[in-house]
Amino acid sequence: MIQATMTETRLTKIAELKITGHALSAPYGHDIVCASVSTLCSVLSYSFDPIFRDDGDTFLITASLAQRGNQRLWAAVKANLEQLSKQYPENVKFKHVLIHG
Repeated sequence: MIQATMTETRLTKIAELKITGHALSAPYGHDIVCASVSTLCSVLSYSFDPIFRDDGDTFLITASLAQRGNQRLWAAVKANLEQLSKQYPENVKFKHVLIHG
């Protein structure tokens, strides 16, 4: 199962997305759930100036949400991860953490 945790800090406008695991919804190369999550990770890692690490088991990205465009992109990825977790609850678990401090 893919575990995705998105954490946002309102005061500093810093956000983090950590993704671990594998969807295992189909054989390698045919797993549309895995491909969807991988595409979202790629969009984030190439769309603005984040700090990210991907070692094959864990994808971790930290980004600034100070700019409006980054906020919109982050919100779109969040909405897609939420939708994937609803459509494929056996394969994706999504958690959103909002820190007000």
